[in-house]
Amino acid sequence: MPVEAWALALGSAALFGLGLVVTQFGLREMKPALGAIFSMPTAALVFWSSAPFLADFSGWDVDAVLLFAVVGIFFPGMITLLTFEANRLMGPYVSGAIGNLAPLFAVVAALVVLGEALDILQWLAVAAILGGVTSMSLRRQWEGGSWRRWVIALPLGVALCRGLGPPALKIGLGWWPNPFVAVLICYAMSASVAIAVGLWRTRGSPRIITRKGVLAFACVGLCNGFAVMCWMQSLALGPVSLTSPVVASYPVFTLVFGAILLRRTKIDRNQGLGVLLTVVGVMLLTAG
Repeated sequence: MPVEAWALALGSAALFGLGLVVTQFGLREMKPALGAIFSMPTAALVFWSSAPFLADFSGWDVDAVLLFAVVGIFFPGMITLLTFEANRLMGPYVSGAIGNLAPLFAVVAALVVLGEALDILQWLAVAAILGGVTSMSLRRQWEGGSWRRWVIALPLGVALCRGLGPPALKIGLGWWPNPFVAVLICYAMSASVAIAVGLWRTRGSPRIITRKGVLAFACVGLCNGFAVMCWMQSLALGPVSLTSPVVASYPVFTLVFGAILLRRTKIDRNQGLGVLLTVVGVMLLTAG
């Protein structure tokens, strides 16, 4: 894999990790649904504002555009909405690690639907992932409370959307190798979804919007937006099987940035071990 693809994937991981941590500052001020209204549209506005200078619309492919638009509903649209809610209830470390289990869905599908067999490395990876999730679930504590078991469905939904997104984008980039325009289209759809869902979820209730909350969620949108941009650029340069393990390391960056920025937040032994086991498992699974 080219060094540029590896560096872009690593940059994507770092930005995803930072975005998860900064989300906590926004959630202290505003509800997740309202935060999404300012998060994804901010990134979409920045990207589209730079389009006249950076975008190349030559070679327009209708099929690729339609695929990018459909993918944008879920990636990063629904991913962001589910991530914000999971982050609020579970914290950035657990929600980030469990939301990173996209390769596990691919392996399960291959095992159940296609009848494929797992090799030793993949079985070890699955064992590490299950051990990590179990370790993180032993003490379901966050911000002085305990999250319920059903909440785990939120980051699992993130993982499902994240697992389906890159392969679909890779297909679209094969039709039209234009990562920047792909980001423009995906974020236009995601911003529309965020605004519609945010207004629907907060209907009939006070919409408390603060300056600190808007700034925090705008920063999150830029972090995630440039993370997706780096990811798409890496997909254009290298295969999914090699770039995905690098991007999958983002929960480690979440731990690092969380320790620096969320100084009052303590990472207990179970959480730390669970996150590390999950990251190692995902990387082994993808590599296998």
